[in-house]
Amino acid sequence: MPIYVTFYHLDRTMVGRTEGDVTLADLMGYLDDVEKAKAVGYAKIFDCTVGQANLMPVERETFGKRLAAYHVGREKPLAHWH
Repeated sequence: MPIYVTFYHLDRTMVGRTEGDVTLADLMGYLDDVEKAKAVGYAKIFDCTVGQANLMPVERETFGKRLAAYHVGREKPLAHWH
C-alpha cells in the first residue's frame, strides 16, 4: 500500500505520507488502520506531496463520506482536495 502511517499513542498524534499511485482501496485501508489503532480522534499530519490519487468522482465521494463521518460532532478542521 502506498500510504505509510506512524502512530504516536502517547502524544495522540499520527503522521502519514503517500508514495506513488493511491487507489480508493488504499485510502479505505488507511482508514481501517486508523480505526484498528484506535486513532480516529488523534491529531493528524499527512504529507501527500509525493503520491497522487486519480480517483473517479464516485470514488472521491465514497472516501469523502467515510472521512467526514469521523468528524461528526467534532470542531477540528477537515481539509479537502479538489
